Amino acid sequence: MDEDLPADFLFGCRNLYLMSIHPFDFDKIDSKEYQGIIAVAKKHITKFEVTNFAGFTAESQYRVYVWAAYLTLKLENNNPAILSFLNNGITIREHCIEVVSRREIPPLSDKINQNKKDFISNL
Repeated sequence: MDEDLPADFLFGCRNLYLMSIHPFDFDKIDSKEYQGIIAVAKKHITKFEVTNFAGFTAESQYRVYVWAAYLTLKLENNNPAILSFLNNGITIREHCIEVVSRREIPPLSDKINQNKKDFISNL
């Protein structure tokens, strides 16, 4: 159900975290689980708009914030709405880039860190 999209996204991120699937773990991008979170994000953005979806970047558990920022940039980078300003005077796009650029604890593998750097540099 569409009303469950926020919960579907949160629980999807939790499941991916428990399966050790990171947003920048591109070796797993074709997995059912990885593709599932992309599908949920697309549905959520379609129903509630990208500005609403980007609000998930405030959620700190289970890398929800990383998934939300990454998917906002991946799916909506050409959407003018991500140039809207947030309360702190930066755009959603700038905020999402800052979120995915953060150093994570525990540290990520060199490969995932490189994937992250490559993704950011290609925006």
